[in-house]
This record gives sequence, structure tokens and C-alpha cells, in this order.
Amino acid sequence: ANATGKFVVKTDSGKAAILWENGADIYIAFRDLTAANFPAIGTEIKVTTRPNTSGGLALAMGGGGKAIAVWSVVTTSTSLFTTTTTHTITGKNFQGDVAGTAGTGFGVALLSGVGMNCVLGADSDGGNTAAIAVGYGISTNVVNAYTYDFATGTRQAGPIALTGTATGGGYVGSINVSASSGKAFVTWKRSD
Repeated sequence: ANATGKFVVKTDSGKAAILWENGADIYIAFRDLTAANFPAIGTEIKVTTRPNTSGGLALAMGGGGKAIAVWSVVTTSTSLFTTTTTHTITGKNFQGDVAGTAGTGFGVALLSGVGMNCVLGADSDGGNTAAIAVGYGISTNVVNAYTYDFATGTRQAGPIALTGTATGGGYVGSINVSASSGKAFVTWKRSD
């Protein structure tokens, strides 16, 4: 499928995972970086179909070539002239083996508020743990981290508050996660 929106690439253990949007659909594919011309490992897999094309997208790769895809679905509801935005953040683990098999889906977070904004980031240090960071807020901002097992999609820790609310700080505009040697470093840019 063509990439019509965001896409992310991560590498681990001689494999690359590519996660991308095609309209409301999200796909993942794996490549072998150790062979000539980087052939595909299995076929591309449709991760999910969102009800709309909005929302975040993140990818972590580790655990010997496994991947965890993370995405958010944005919905709105209006009541008495007030519009509430809800972000449902979900993940799914994948085996970067010959079959490129999909594992189970799991919930990461559910965020809701008037004018709620949300951004995602993920990474791994090559071990069996994915670090996922979620930045959200309205005119204030919060950044939480979660860790998940690559093989099972089971949450190991989180939410871990990386920052509390900050008045006048604006919303979290972008977020990055980088991991190494069992630790993760999260940076974010606020709208101010």
C-alpha cells in the first residue's frame, strides 16, 4: 500500500520495520538488512483501520527483530456547545520473522478533554522492552512513559509521570524517545 501520511522506520538485529499510513489504514512491513537489496521479510501487514485519518503514529523495534506499533484514534463529541476530544492509544506487537506475524493488540492510554492534544514516541535499546512516551494536554502539558514487553505486548510499567502539568506551558507539540543500555531518554517540544 502507498504511504499517504506519516511513516516511521526503525532497525534492530539486521532487520528494519516500516510503519506507515495509507488514508485511514496503517501498515507494517519488514526488510532484511543483511541480504543484498534488502528483500522483504514476508508481506506487508495491515495493522488496523482507523475511523478517520487523524492521530499519532510511533514504532519501536527490539527483542531480536520484533516490533511494537503504536497509534492513536481521535474522536470528538459535542454536548451543549462543548466539544470533547478523545485519544485512544493502542499498540500491537509483531514478530519480524519470515512470516512477519502479528501478535495481540493492547491498550496504552485513553485521554479525553476539551481541546485535548496528543503526540506519541517510542523506541527500544535492542532488548525486550519498548519505551512508549505520550505527551498530551490542552493549555497545560503532561508527558507519561510506559514500557511493554516485545514478545507479549504486556505492560511492564507505567504510566510514569515525566512531568506534571505546567501552567502557561502550552501543549506538547512533538515528542522523541531514544533508548540505550536499558534506559530511555525522552524529549519534547512545547507549543511555547
